[in-house]
Amino acid sequence: MLKRLLFTILVRVIIFSLLFGIVMGICYLISRYYDYSYMRIIEYAGMLLLVIGGLSVLGGLSIRSDVRDNETKLSLKWGRGLQEDIRLAADNRVFFVCMALAGLILVVAPLIFNIR
Repeated sequence: MLKRLLFTILVRVIIFSLLFGIVMGICYLISRYYDYSYMRIIEYAGMLLLVIGGLSVLGGLSIRSDVRDNETKLSLKWGRGLQEDIRLAADNRVFFVCMALAGLILVVAPLIFNIR
């Protein structure tokens, strides 16, 4: 049980690091190609990641709050469907946390290092 938890955490950290590295690389390429300030593009990328995370939370809430879908699952006794909803809700929160962390790091980095 503990090994599985540590493996899951390790995989999530690796995925987060890859996402963060890819975003930083794309920001660097855009700043070089279009001759914009690297830190300004990082700030915009951070804001974009925050918006994506927020929209994923709103989308997850709207999926779970669909009354007709929930009535169908309850009337047909879809135990598997409810379990999938719970799993999707947990994955939605993990995605939001990853996007929020990456976005906040990218937005706050220029403020911390006073780079303009």
